[in-house]
Amino acid sequence: APLDPNFEGYALLTTDPEGRYRFTTIKPGAYPEDSGVIRAPHIHFDVLGRTNRLVTQMYVAGEPLNDTDRFLATAGRNRERLIVPFSQPSTPGNAGHLTGNWDIVLDEG
Repeated sequence: APLDPNFEGYALLTTDPEGRYRFTTIKPGAYPEDSGVIRAPHIHFDVLGRTNRLVTQMYVAGEPLNDTDRFLATAGRNRERLIVPFSQPSTPGNAGHLTGNWDIVLDEG
C-alpha cells in the first residue's frame, strides 16, 4: 500500500518537566519478518535519558498476534507491561480516536 506522504517513519520527542510525553499516530499494522513470520502490531521506542538508553516496543492490547510474537515472548514476566490497552478519549470531538497510557521508566541519572 502507498505510504502516507506525511509519514516520516519516526518522531523525536522531548518530555515535559514532569516526564510526560504525547504523540499522535495511526494504529500500526502487522508485518512479515524476512523469515516470513508475521510480527504483532507494535511501535518501536528508543528512549534516551541523561546517562542511559532503552530500546523497546509497545504492543496493542487485544491483538491475536501478541500470543505468537517472538520478541514479545522474550519479555517473560514483563510481557504484560509492554501491552497497552486503548480506549475512547473522554474529551469531546475525538470520535474514532483511541488513547492509551504507557509509562517508560529509566534508572535515575
